[in-house]
Amino acid sequence: MALFAGAVLGAQVLYFALVLSADDDLKPADAVVVFDGSRSRVIAGYELVNQGLGESLVVSPASAMQLARYDAAFGLPEGVEHLVEDKARTTFENALLTSRIIIDHGWEKVILITHRYHMPRSYFFLRIILAGHGVDIKRYTVEPGTRNGRKLSRFSRMKIYYNEMIDMWGSLGEWAVYIVRGHLPKKSNKESRILNLLKGVIQFDVNGLEACLSFRPRERELPCGL
Repeated sequence: MALFAGAVLGAQVLYFALVLSADDDLKPADAVVVFDGSRSRVIAGYELVNQGLGESLVVSPASAMQLARYDAAFGLPEGVEHLVEDKARTTFENALLTSRIIIDHGWEKVILITHRYHMPRSYFFLRIILAGHGVDIKRYTVEPGTRNGRKLSRFSRMKIYYNEMIDMWGSLGEWAVYIVRGHLPKKSNKESRILNLLKGVIQFDVNGLEACLSFRPRERELPCGL
């Protein structure tokens, strides 16, 4: 049992290392897909479509009103289509609901945007849900924000990646429940007291660090680089 657990953990570490080794070479795609979680991810999505790398833009989740505000702030090129996805509450739901849009529109090439630490989990679920549909997914990672030129320490980054590896198992649990039930639950796993208590025991408290990674304007005064 211990050997099996060790092999699974080793495979997960290897997978994370492979995904994080480098971004893909980007070429024009049918769509740019942003798994939202911070302003910097959204900005990256608009930058790519402004460079002509996407004919459509999906920000998951974002309402039509939010997209209108993004358009005003970052500029949406003429001819680029918005697709609204405003229901996702978790990374698994980001992947599931955007995959439905991708399949419905018959897209063959998409560019996925999220933070570097979040990419292994995001890419895994989007790719596995789209398996068999012939969709080529290219990765574009957003680097962590800094404060006063200071980057996160190696130990802080390790804590973030450790938490992501734990969260990946939570997302696998979401996927299993979805397969059994055939629909998404009314409440996301983020609202589960039991799961939140368990995460509090086995995960590092990185709320401040994640705020720095997200680089939201209202959180810029938090002490990054610790």
